[in-house]
Amino acid sequence: MNCISNRLVVLTLAISSSLSATIINVPADSSTIQSALNGAVDGDTVLVQPGAYYENIFWPDVNGIKLISAGDSSNTIIDGGGNSSVIYMNPSTATIDSTTEIRGFKITNGGNIANGGGMFISSASPVLTRLWVTGNTATSVGGGLYIFGGSPTLTDVTVTDNTAGSGGGIYIWGSATLTHVTVTGNTATKYGGGGLRIYYGSPTLTDVTVTGNTASSSSGGGLYISGGSPTLTDVTVSGNTAGAGGGFYIVDGSPILTHVTVTGNTAIWGGGLDMNSSSPTLSDVTVTGNTATISGGGLQIQYGSPTLTGVTITGNMAPYHRGGGLYIYSSTPAITGSNIAYNGTGLYNADNTNTIDATSNWWGDSSGPYHPQQNAGGLGNSVNAYVNIIPFLTEPDTAAPPIPVQNLQVFDLGEDFISLSWDESPMGDLAGYKVYYDSDSTGFPYADTVDLGNNTSTTLSGLMPGLTYYIAATCYDTDGNEGWYSNEISATTEVLSIDMDNLVPKEFALHQNYPNPFNPTSTIQYDLPEAANVTLVVYDILGREVIRLVSQEMQPGYHVAVWDAKDHAGRAMPTGIYLARVVTPAYTKSIKMLLLK
Repeated sequence: MNCISNRLVVLTLAISSSLSATIINVPADSSTIQSALNGAVDGDTVLVQPGAYYENIFWPDVNGIKLISAGDSSNTIIDGGGNSSVIYMNPSTATIDSTTEIRGFKITNGGNIANGGGMFISSASPVLTRLWVTGNTATSVGGGLYIFGGSPTLTDVTVTDNTAGSGGGIYIWGSATLTHVTVTGNTATKYGGGGLRIYYGSPTLTDVTVTGNTASSSSGGGLYISGGSPTLTDVTVSGNTAGAGGGFYIVDGSPILTHVTVTGNTAIWGGGLDMNSSSPTLSDVTVTGNTATISGGGLQIQYGSPTLTGVTITGNMAPYHRGGGLYIYSSTPAITGSNIAYNGTGLYNADNTNTIDATSNWWGDSSGPYHPQQNAGGLGNSVNAYVNIIPFLTEPDTAAPPIPVQNLQVFDLGEDFISLSWDESPMGDLAGYKVYYDSDSTGFPYADTVDLGNNTSTTLSGLMPGLTYYIAATCYDTDGNEGWYSNEISATTEVLSIDMDNLVPKEFALHQNYPNPFNPTSTIQYDLPEAANVTLVVYDILGREVIRLVSQEMQPGYHVAVWDAKDHAGRAMPTGIYLARVVTPAYTKSIKMLLLK
């Protein structure tokens, strides 16, 4: 009987708690977000309608409040006015845990503060979802977000164009969890970590993209990791720039990198990764297409004992004999089961007092690497005398990530086609190739894909005349593992030849936009056989007018209009289906267009 009574009491309390939870609407119930939060208690939801709110929010000392946009981060904006952190969360008595949530906002224009221009989170563990943190500054650390202590969870968050002395995008000292997070275009002006600065913590990063960040006067263009044992899985670090460690700078730590791609980064030392006095573990990692102007195109390793197993290091560049693939000094790394190819100098050990082992690796040719004593006839990447390379592999290690496609090139093109070829992959477990292409120059992800099986050439057909296409290729193995993109090439289809007898179309037409899907621009072509008053309007899926591209008398001929995915006020439109409709006195037609961001 007591057991039943206790269960009834618990159930009654749960129901009472649920019924007492309140939704506070902003601006209907409270004029500001701050006033709504001040009036909220555990379990309440502050629901904010789309619009711009100019506030610097001081989070109350209450757990369990949910701050949620009724729209999304494209139309619900919290603007800090450059005065302080946009959102400041630093509880003194409450324990703020994962029942506290912030979802669906653009966090922008925080500044005039030392730490956490966009968001300052200390000793708290909220859930942050579907946020766009952009255009914030901090003089010290954490331009976009400052995370100290606690264990916040970030999911579907974009951190872009923020600036700080260190950790331009995000500064973490703790155990945050980041999933499906993009960190791009951020800058560290003094102490490193253009994208992220991880300082003596053990955060977990999964499905994270770190691209186009800068720490040009310091270290770690993408990530600066100092101390701690962060875990990175399915992470892409690309196109970042720094003085040392264009992609990563790792010092005094033991991070674990699994299925990580480091590509297209640039630095003076350690184009892809610079490891200093640290012991990271790398497995199933691809390091490709990185550049160092002095040493260590792919990796530079100093004063540490990292472990590299099943790592693919290809196509990196550094000055001759300065380690296109790896440059090592006063270190004892363990390098095995890896593919080190197409780097020129595969591995250069600058310490003549310490011969290092790099055995059971593939060096780009069945004859092995060139070694002045151990393998003078080797045709693969070279190593210097202070490296032990025997035994070496005579074919690529299939446990490492697939080797990127080499020597992609155009061998023919016309008005509507481009013909391509590439070198056959040396992988023993090759299953096929894919070609990716797009008319958008921003690169991956590309709009179109062709799976070609084992063919090493193809023709892309049905292309638009006079348009530049950007193209890359990949290969994949029998387990479905796909390698990173080859070098990107571009080609422009020939301009359509014009029959002078057919300069004027024979009939009205509205053609499908191209490219489609698109981001951020698409071209709409329409044909007029006679002069006409023309309107060309873009509508959203609900039939609301977005922008009027054409509204005037037009002469006969072939015409084009370009839409840049913005409305009449210059505001960027969100992902979705849009309609383009052309109207003349004698002709009306609509087409569907897909904007995909």
